[in-house]
Amino acid sequence: MERARKKKEGKDEKPRRVTARCWLADEFPMSVDDLLPILDVMSHANKHLNKANRLIQYWRKDHGASFPVKVLVPIAMTVYVVMRFKDFARLPATDDGLSGLPPGHFDIPAGFVLKSLDQALKEAEEEEKARAKAKAERERSKRTDKRSSSRLKADDDGDSFD
Repeated sequence: MERARKKKEGKDEKPRRVTARCWLADEFPMSVDDLLPILDVMSHANKHLNKANRLIQYWRKDHGASFPVKVLVPIAMTVYVVMRFKDFARLPATDDGLSGLPPGHFDIPAGFVLKSLDQALKEAEEEEKARAKAKAERERSKRTDKRSSSRLKADDDGDSFD
């Protein structure tokens, strides 16, 4: 009983430690400075990537010449985010100074429509509302069918006064 009271008060709890891990490569065709702007942008949209970004910025001070080929960041006691660079190759530069991607690599494919983020979010929200409405209608229909069948059964089981 005493132990439960102490635990409830927070006196007997042991601090839990989680560790982040980072595998570094000294000779990698990309630098940390190339990766950080991408993580900075992505970390605003995802709190787990924000943790990864903070970790990489922290160890960058001591290991700036190395590149994190794999990063393991805890997001909960037993759940980790893993970022891994596998089969990475830098494309050769072209005459215009850009990478060796073929022309039109980033063009929108035929049949796709370019939308703003606000427009895409609004459409996704409308689709979600429509799915929720359809689900509610199916549930309502099931309840109505159950009531109808139970009333019919009660009418069939009733006594007749002939």
